[in-house]
Amino acid sequence: MRKKVTKCVSSLLVFSMACGVNGMGASAAYDDNADGASLNFKDLQAIQSWALKDVAKMSMRGIVEGDDQGYFKPNMSVSQQEALVMVLRALGLQAEVDSYHMANYQFSYRAVAEWAKPYVAIADKYRLLRIEEESRFMGSAAATREWIAQLLVRMIGKEDEITRYSALTSNFADKDRIDAWAEDYV
Repeated sequence: MRKKVTKCVSSLLVFSMACGVNGMGASAAYDDNADGASLNFKDLQAIQSWALKDVAKMSMRGIVEGDDQGYFKPNMSVSQQEALVMVLRALGLQAEVDSYHMANYQFSYRAVAEWAKPYVAIADKYRLLRIEEESRFMGSAAATREWIAQLLVRMIGKEDEITRYSALTSNFADKDRIDAWAEDYV
């Protein structure tokens, strides 16, 4: 099961970084028809055909939703708080987020929207975020590929193994642009 969730979330986050996914708001409807999935996002025509099936699957699973106006906004960047929302939903932690009492929120993470605070608290609880790394997390900031790599490694519980693979970053043409903190995650 964990492998399936990991594959699903990994695909989702790679997809979201490639085309931008706005993860909040009203749910999209899923309708399985003869030529595949169709969604009821107001900007459905803006979703690239190669991504439509994946968007439909993630929408059907409740991992991605449109904004409160019913738009998917495929060309928008994904914020760090939106990426956390997708990961927590994929891990089946939405019920825990929904039952979180805001009176308990005492974190000092920056630029976190009110709606995202329960997600941030639960992400911190499961060590997807670390308060000692708060300078790398700014809820409304666009999620970088480095930050997503870190989030995915933590999500699949492999952080203890990252130093084994640190030499692999030398294969990237832009390895000199990878921040030092992210090298092992990448």
